[in-house]
Amino acid sequence: MRSRKGAGRFPLTLHPTGQFCKKFRGRTYYFGKDRAAALERFRAEWADILAGRTPRSRDGGRTVADLANHFLTAKRDQLRAGDLTPRMWSDYHATCEVLVGAFGRDRAVAELRPEDFGRLRAAAAERFGPVSLGNYFQRAKTVFKYGFDSGLLEAPVRYGQSFDRPSKRAVRLARADRGSRLFAAADLRRLIDAAGPQMRAMILLGVNCGFGQTDCAQLTRQVLAARPGWLDFRRPKTGTPRLCPLWPETAAALEAVEPVRPVAARPEYDQFVFLSRSGRPWVRVLESKGENPGCRVDRVEQDFATLARGLGIAITGFYALRHTFRTVADQTLDPVACGLIMGHVDDSMAGQYRERVADERLLKVTDHVRTWLLDG
Repeated sequence: MRSRKGAGRFPLTLHPTGQFCKKFRGRTYYFGKDRAAALERFRAEWADILAGRTPRSRDGGRTVADLANHFLTAKRDQLRAGDLTPRMWSDYHATCEVLVGAFGRDRAVAELRPEDFGRLRAAAAERFGPVSLGNYFQRAKTVFKYGFDSGLLEAPVRYGQSFDRPSKRAVRLARADRGSRLFAAADLRRLIDAAGPQMRAMILLGVNCGFGQTDCAQLTRQVLAARPGWLDFRRPKTGTPRLCPLWPETAAALEAVEPVRPVAARPEYDQFVFLSRSGRPWVRVLESKGENPGCRVDRVEQDFATLARGLGIAITGFYALRHTFRTVADQTLDPVACGLIMGHVDDSMAGQYRERVADERLLKVTDHVRTWLLDG
């Protein structure tokens, strides 16, 4: 009897990371770097994978790289489904790279001890401030929690007390040392006058509506056309509704973008109001293997910082526009209207019952900020 075509072939593919893998229903499964061991593990686990069950490694252990790959595959599925923002995907990708680099690709997760996480904290504390450090710890714990919850790990990981978030006191002291993130009205006018058409419109969105970089990068032309003079736009970071009346200056700046906007590099990019010189979104996560995949590119922050430094303005972060808007807007004593403009989540009982906020209240807030900008 003749053998079936392809019988005896090695069933796995060598991934660029050095691991042998196989794809099933759009998801990539990894089996390690050693060819013989990978084949043995594949044979032990593949029946479970085909049946939709979470496989358990024959030796009962998972390496740090293996866990990271499973975690990122699951998060990429969420990204493609729209359940995860590009910013969070990039942060998770960077966190996994740090974990693999710190503990070693082939280190078994079950062998990690509190002292390992203590050394990781010490190294991270040299790079991050208290707020960023706390966020990093939370993302790292999310990776290991995913491993346990999904059945990849036999037991939860013990981090020790050194991997807890920095204290609120440390956060307050760090913010005090950082200084104010409030622009002077005169400095904002200089920035607006010196900026090119796209950056001018984004700066005005920042101070008119409390937009951040991702808000600007993901603003679509459809949103602008839906209600002229207003932005009814769910915040990309949280999906929270936001509604903001546009100043005449902001509306005019947005109209000036269309004639100079570069041609979209891909059809799916044509929906965005702002496109960089390469025809891509101003904030995006790189996907090509030759582009350091998973890295987040923020051209809004980069170009704004260059503009501010060129004018001799001390504050160089675009996100400080959001701080400035809220600080000035709070003078209207209407936190509900301010929160709706900024897209803040209101989990209070009143927020559950409130169905709408009158346009007049929103106009009062934005008119006050406009008066401050023009006359301050």
